[in-house]
Amino acid sequence: MLLSPSQTCPTLELPDSICSSLITREPGRKSLAGRQKREADYADGRAAAADALRKLDCLGFVGRKQNGCPRWPIGFVGSISHSRNFAWAMASNDSEYRSIGIDTEPLCEAETAESLLDQIAGGTEWRLCRKAGLNRQEAFTVVFSAKEALYKCVYPLSPTFFDFDDVCLVEIRSDKLSLRVNDDSPNRLMRGVEIDVSYAVSATDVFTACWLRRSTA
Repeated sequence: MLLSPSQTCPTLELPDSICSSLITREPGRKSLAGRQKREADYADGRAAAADALRKLDCLGFVGRKQNGCPRWPIGFVGSISHSRNFAWAMASNDSEYRSIGIDTEPLCEAETAESLLDQIAGGTEWRLCRKAGLNRQEAFTVVFSAKEALYKCVYPLSPTFFDFDDVCLVEIRSDKLSLRVNDDSPNRLMRGVEIDVSYAVSATDVFTACWLRRSTA
């Protein structure tokens, strides 16, 4: 399946068994703050999730666990993300996938990227991004988003917090990258595991997605 978030966004290749739904958010959403923003984020994300589930012939809805994570209907797994521009969800049957993680982020401002580079990744990781042809803003946002997507994929299976430096970029291509969880990561379940993350860069946003099949980890 090819996901085209907008006319300006490259396609993001997904397995046919994963369904996706992306909503372009109304301009008025961008000016919201505080509780109104949280409620709008929640509503738009759940609307995208419901649409993704409908494509799987599921009329259930996504609730909320006590820890704030989405509660997917029995038999399904998925992930939800939203930026100021988009609300996005992916879902699939849990017979094939253990977990899914997605993230979408607006392209980071140059000054922000420069000030936070060392907190997100190391020099070797940035050199890989340069070889792949990504500029500083794209590289920062792609790596940040990919590590967020991985965290969201892993956390439902092993609710352990870990930091950006617990995961390392080991390879990056034009539409996919590989992340490796360090051997000393607090997340014992995933130590040493390498996971591919699909990504796409549009004029305004970065989209990243990863999944763990039943045969993984």
